[in-house]
Amino acid sequence: MPSAITLTELMNALRNHPELYFTDEEALEEAMKLIKILGFEGSVLDNFVRSCERQLLEAYQKFNIVSYIRIEIPTRSNRSKTWKLFYWVLNFEYIRYLNKNGQEKKHNDDDGSCYDILPEYVWNQ
Repeated sequence: MPSAITLTELMNALRNHPELYFTDEEALEEAMKLIKILGFEGSVLDNFVRSCERQLLEAYQKFNIVSYIRIEIPTRSNRSKTWKLFYWVLNFEYIRYLNKNGQEKKHNDDDGSCYDILPEYVWNQ
């Protein structure tokens, strides 16, 4: 699995998302916000995230752009107690899927009209 992402990839994924309707400028602005929070590696410890940034990450979690990982680490002094760490991470697979899907969608739109996809029986009625 790739461990880094480019600003262009993230911008295109936001623009191509089926539930988000961003212009190029808006997608670039939002991608820059996410990169500022998560970095190009795509992850950050939740303790380092401010409240307003957390709200943004939670919003993008609903669209599957980011998710969080919980890690439990046993303490040295008492093995029955654990530290719980939460990380916000970019969903690299879905972002790359949106990039690929968006490019295919653009190519399909240029191939012909919407009438080409109608089945033959529609034309016979």
